Amino acid sequence: MKAAAFLTSIVVSSIVSCASAEQETDEIRAIRVPMEIVERMPVLDFRINDLDVRLTLDTGSGTTLTLYPQILDQLEKTTTGEIHESIGIEGVVMKNRVFEVSTVQLGDAVYTDVLVRQDDHTEKHRTDTIAYRGTYGRVGRSLFDDGKLVIDYGNNELTIIPHAAPAEDQALCHGVELPLETDKEGMGLTTRVQTDIGELHVVWDTGFRGNVMLKRTTDAAGLSLQARDQFRTEKFAINGNDFGPVRMNVWELPALPPDLHALIGYWFFADKVVCVDFPRQRLFVQDHASTGIAN
Repeated sequence: MKAAAFLTSIVVSSIVSCASAEQETDEIRAIRVPMEIVERMPVLDFRINDLDVRLTLDTGSGTTLTLYPQILDQLEKTTTGEIHESIGIEGVVMKNRVFEVSTVQLGDAVYTDVLVRQDDHTEKHRTDTIAYRGTYGRVGRSLFDDGKLVIDYGNNELTIIPHAAPAEDQALCHGVELPLETDKEGMGLTTRVQTDIGELHVVWDTGFRGNVMLKRTTDAAGLSLQARDQFRTEKFAINGNDFGPVRMNVWELPALPPDLHALIGYWFFADKVVCVDFPRQRLFVQDHASTGIAN
């Protein structure tokens, strides 16, 4: 296991396990994994040690695995002695113990010595998520950060490209190249975007069922919008590439860092193929051939 870094942020405290993906064959190749879109959320089937678990893919989370108590209690695990402390998006401070599990498998990708912690949502949220999505936690971007990840909602597929995969597999990550900023305060995959109301700092977050504009941002722009109203920008340009129009729901999320303006989720990913190149801090975006996904 590589050294683990423990990062605390206002958005979410990141427990980063730098475990590497391995394959059952000697040849390192890209791994395609089925992904189901349930209630506008990407869902993946994992095997953690000897337990099958469905998790939501949440690129907005730096935590490797976050599991519901009923799953965590069943797993053989090692206590690391660390305490995970975070301030959630509603401003509530939460503390959870950090554990290590021996193996996590996603399709043919196997990760070893992976850090996990307990989910800190309310019991009602967990009960509703199990009922509606059948998921028992989430997997964050840290599980994949030594390579590339192709997120394809339209084909219900996730492609993991290890850094040691051959060039033909690396080429699966293509499209319009967009720069990602250095991870500040644990915010994750962020970009500066030009919009109808000026430059915005946005985070790419598959953990949101839509797109979210923070109300403080619309207030600063002089817009008379209330929480749960909808904002639409015709312009959504990055490095001269315009992906507009983009619509966003207005939310009050005061605990998020002041430099963050919006969160980009399902409504963007739904008709795009998005590839994250973690080592080189790049995003590649291409339009999906099929645009029949409902918004």
